Amino acid sequence: MKINKLIVAAIITLIVTTTSYGIYTYNKHNSMSDLMLANIEALADDEVSITGCQPNGGTCVISIGGTHIIKDDQHP
Repeated sequence: MKINKLIVAAIITLIVTTTSYGIYTYNKHNSMSDLMLANIEALADDEVSITGCQPNGGTCVISIGGTHIIKDDQHP
């Protein structure tokens, strides 16, 4: 009788251990890496900025990536 309880306990321990390891492995492989998250964030960032533009005219600086375009109402 004592041997049967020992066998049942060993089987339960084996099942729990195997299930836990399977869940751990599944979560480890399906999570996004830091590099992938950084790439997604970089693609989502807006690269266009407009500063100094006034509704009544004036000088405007438009930056697209690393290129700066200066718009001046006096020199269209």
